[in-house]
Amino acid sequence: AVLVAAAGNDGSDNDQNPCYPASYDLSNLISVAATDNRDNLANFSNYGSQSVHVGAPGSAIFSTVPDNLYAYFYGTSCAAPHVSGLAGLILSINPCLSYEEVANVIKNSVDILNPNLYGKVSTNGRVNAYNALVQAESMIPEGTGIIDKVVIKIGDRQVVFDIVTYALALAAGEGNEVYDYMAEGSTPLITAIGSGQKFISITDYALALASTGEPEEAIYLAEPLPYTITGAYIYY
Repeated sequence: AVLVAAAGNDGSDNDQNPCYPASYDLSNLISVAATDNRDNLANFSNYGSQSVHVGAPGSAIFSTVPDNLYAYFYGTSCAAPHVSGLAGLILSINPCLSYEEVANVIKNSVDILNPNLYGKVSTNGRVNAYNALVQAESMIPEGTGIIDKVVIKIGDRQVVFDIVTYALALAAGEGNEVYDYMAEGSTPLITAIGSGQKFISITDYALALASTGEPEEAIYLAEPLPYTITGAYIYY
């Protein structure tokens, strides 16, 4: 996991006076200072040229309060969620990245702010979501993608199968266990129901499930139905 920590609100140097958990030396941790609407370091924000990594908006952040009201808040705890959200966006573009790669994308895509953040955070910059997403997308190996949905035609019927729904349906039957699963139509699975085991491909299972509506019955079908794949939705 990527850990995002607020640097602290004492206006002090975390290199000299550590503030935890932001000051832990971990490869998956990003320590966040707060900036204002002029891209200056907020006057309350902790900093550190070695131990604080990036800046993010943390001054006059419009947020919710009880009784259906809104208010402006200040603090590195307002800045850190911007970075947490950015980590999520990066993984939505390229879910194959490791936590270290996600952290490095965030750090390497900042807007350098000289002199505003120069020497105040290790990257000398404030996060830039657009730059980070462009960089994350560029790290997807050429010609690869993740299959999200497949459209399969059975006779005069056309069925859209969602890979996640498929996995949940397979695991839902009592006694089922998926030992091997990848989002590729030709990947064999070992499925177990009670004392029986059987190899079945995602495509064959999806077709059988469409015809029976019952996960357990689908697994026990011996012969796959005739089918043609008419299209696929791919996201990168």
